[in-house]
Order: sequence, then C-alpha cells, then structure tokens
Amino acid sequence: MDNRQLAKVVTVSVICGFLGSLLMLAGVRIPGILFIYFGAQSGFNLYQKIVLSNATISRELELKGIPAAFFLTGVQQVVTFFLTGIFMVFMWFSPRHRKIHIPRTSQEYSALLLCSVAFAANHGFNNFCLSLVEVSLNMVLRSCLPLMTVALHFLLKQFGVTGYGVAASGASAGEVALMLLGVLAAILVGLAEDRGQTDPGAHLTLGTVMGVISIFFAAVNLLSLEEVGKELSIPPLEATCYTAPFSAVVLLLPMFFLEHPAWQGYGQMTDWEVLRKVVNLSPAALQLVFISGAMSCMFSFLQNWLVVNLSAQYTAFAGSFNKVMSIALAIGIGIETLPTGIWSETLILAVCGNSLAFATYGYLTNQRKSALPGFDPPAKAAESRDKILQD
Repeated sequence: MDNRQLAKVVTVSVICGFLGSLLMLAGVRIPGILFIYFGAQSGFNLYQKIVLSNATISRELELKGIPAAFFLTGVQQVVTFFLTGIFMVFMWFSPRHRKIHIPRTSQEYSALLLCSVAFAANHGFNNFCLSLVEVSLNMVLRSCLPLMTVALHFLLKQFGVTGYGVAASGASAGEVALMLLGVLAAILVGLAEDRGQTDPGAHLTLGTVMGVISIFFAAVNLLSLEEVGKELSIPPLEATCYTAPFSAVVLLLPMFFLEHPAWQGYGQMTDWEVLRKVVNLSPAALQLVFISGAMSCMFSFLQNWLVVNLSAQYTAFAGSFNKVMSIALAIGIGIETLPTGIWSETLILAVCGNSLAFATYGYLTNQRKSALPGFDPPAKAAESRDKILQD
C-alpha cells in the first residue's frame, strides 16, 4: 500500500500541531490555537479522502480507495462510543467524581434519537460525497450549511415549532445576501469541476447530490444539538456517547442495502461487498478505517476544547482559512488535481469567494447578536461550536 500521501498529510499535521504548541507555550495563544486547529482539521479531512479514494488496495487490479463511506462512518461511531464511554467511567471514579447525566424523560430520548439519525445521515452522506468528488467541491458544499440552517429555522417558525434554537434564529438581509453569494461561488466550483474534469470515471452529479443531502441533515443535526445541549442541558460528552451506538445501527441499513459506484469497471456495489473485496485483496488496508475512528473521536474532543478557547469571530476566520489551505494542501500533495484550462482559475477564485463570503457572514452574525440586549458572552461558546461543525 502506497503510504506517501498519508505520510505527507501526517507530517503537515504534526508540524502544525508542534508549531501551535510552541506558540501557545510562548504566550502567543490565538495563532497557536489556529495552527493546531488547521493541522487537526486538514489532516482529518484529507486522511478520510485518502482512505475513501486514494489508498492502494491492489496494484495488479489498479484498485484505489475503500469506497465504503457508510462503513467508515459506522466504525468511527463505534470507536467514539467506546472511547467516550471509557472517559466517562474515568470521570466518574476520578477524585472530582463528575456526575454523569442519565436521560430519563421521553423528550430526552426522542431528542437523542433524532440527533443520532441526523448525525448518521449527515456524516454518512458527506463521506459518500467525499468518495465521489474532489476535496474542494466537498468543502465548499459543506460551507453552505448556514443557509440551510436559516431555511430550516424559518420553516419551523412558520409551523409554530418551538425549541431547536428557533427563538434565537434569524438573519439580516445583508447576511442572507452573503450566504447566497457563498452558495453561488460553490456552484461555480461545481461547474469548474464539471467542465474541466479529466477523470472519465468521476461521478460529479451524484456526489454533488449526496453533498446537498448531507448539508440538509447537518442542519437537522445542528438543530437537534440545540435541543439536546441548550433546551435539555445534556452535556456534550454524554450526548456524544449516547448517540454514537444508535448512529452506528442506523448506518447498517445503507451499508448492507444501498448500492453505489465503487471502483471503475466494477459497477454498483454495497459497502458490505466493497468490504469483502478489500478483505480478500488487502486486509491490512482496513487498519486505516479503524485509525480514522480514533482520529474522529480525538477531533471531536478538540472541537469541544476550541469552543472555550476561540471567539465566534476567530472561529469563522479559522474555518474559512482552513478550507482554502486544505484545498491547497490537497492539490500540493496530489490528492486533487486542478481542472484544465480556464476552469482552474475559476475554481481558485470561486473557493476564495466562497470562503470570504461565509467568513464575513460569521463575523456580521456575531456582531449583530452581541449588540442585542441581554447578550450573554458565554453563549459565544455555543456559537463557536456550531460554526466549527460546519467544517
């Protein structure tokens, strides 16, 4: 198995983490956090792309990647459940004896179930999208999450639904305009990928549709997190642990029954059929999937740490900066290739425009909310969490 791309991704992540740690030790806190965040986020995203599309399975048959997105997501949830469970037990027996929140009401169970289903669909379809399209298109599609969230909040208001962050939702005309500009830039990225693609086996349309579906469920996931975290006061650690096994169970359905494009020349396959083929040809490659589970869990813990260390403005900037630099890194190490002709310049400008539009939107949203009467500064942590989840 060719490990050169993996080695490059890991090297960049380690260097960024090391530099970030040095900066924080030297008292340069915010740039240090941004370095650590970039190293972790870009490393995790590009690692998943390599596992799904680029890892060598068979040189003789020219098979690359493990195109089993729902299996990958399910493994990540199983690993997350065990690691968070171990951590909760440790916290229970620690000298501080942290009390564990146990769900007891039907409202808590229904909210956690909705969160589990939404999380499974969000990340399952996003990984499916990532296996079919380039990193750049996947990332700009994900950045369109704020517009989908605002649209869902609007619909819930029309139907008189309470909770799920509806009361505090809303967007100014300028914020909506910025989101629409960001979406327009994302459409230009898709157009550039389509017109300038060189891979005859690409499934751009299907991948884009899967990306849009994942954005819808990502918005549902954010709304359900509002209910779980703010309305029901279930701590993030418990919420993550309780929802993980249910998410894994939900993912069994598409894993066994949903046929999709796999390797070129092999037609439609389910994740289970892909898994059996990989076990026969290169069982060692499966270790990459299980490693991704541990990385996913650690990245979730890092996100919670960032919530209390970054303001909403810095979070918005960091997410946009990371997106652009991750795409540049993907191109630099050969995970992605630029489209041909004028479409390469179109893609670069569209990615930058998308990032600038949504970074500005994040800044203006925070400024508007901070000017409201009764604004609670600690609530910035929840806003930061939501912005981090977009990426």
